[in-house]
Amino acid sequence: WDDDDGDSQNVRYTWYVAGVASGTDSTLAGSWLTRGDEVYVQAVPYDSYGDGAAVSSATVVVENSAPSLSSAFISPSPLTGTTDATANTSGSYDADSDAVTFAYVWYVNGVVNGEAGSTLDASQFERGDRVYCVVTPSDGITVGTAVSTPTATVSNSPPASVPSVDTTTELQQCDTVSLDAGASTDDDADALTYTWSLLSKPSASRRSSSEMVETSDITPDVVLDAEGTFRFNLQVSDGTNTDDAYVEVDALERAEPNSDP
Repeated sequence: WDDDDGDSQNVRYTWYVAGVASGTDSTLAGSWLTRGDEVYVQAVPYDSYGDGAAVSSATVVVENSAPSLSSAFISPSPLTGTTDATANTSGSYDADSDAVTFAYVWYVNGVVNGEAGSTLDASQFERGDRVYCVVTPSDGITVGTAVSTPTATVSNSPPASVPSVDTTTELQQCDTVSLDAGASTDDDADALTYTWSLLSKPSASRRSSSEMVETSDITPDVVLDAEGTFRFNLQVSDGTNTDDAYVEVDALERAEPNSDP
């Protein structure tokens, strides 16, 4: 600005977007703009007596706006060695309203894994491993700033208690039955311990958990001393987590009842 009379600065602005007059402030809002538009501004100085010569800026072309992503996280939580890890995204945005896609890079214990999708197979990590994923948004033209998920430490996989009864025939009062914990599993291949207990029994039974033989065995034997339903609980432990399940055993009335000694 220069004025020989020392007048205060006064300027009128006219913005042109794709050849169309589109605004008169010193700043043009981004809502006027679309990718590919040619934009320039014309400024006209003036004082109380008239206008000075108009000056136009260089023309610029509106470029593509890079997409953005607010955050990313891994599910499920906690992560165990039996469940695939999935990278989830939140708060993606593209100013040009382009569809946003994502590229994934998985890290296990700081080393890049070969998986390129949003899901990392559980076979790629085990208990104690540290897993995270770097997610990069893209609109097909420009990539945005990458976002890392928080690191997930793979937790212990709890065991699965699977009690059963080792018999193929009907049981009668006074029969001996073998309980079986052999189908119980642990996905981390931990050594398992077993604890059997008697949850419920027929009213005529005098059995108790303390009378069960080898309650910590995989296949303890139990004498069914009364007619009715016995319910046995099996608790399996891998040293960190436990799991409980029960099995029921039905004893029929014996044709020749046993006499008390």
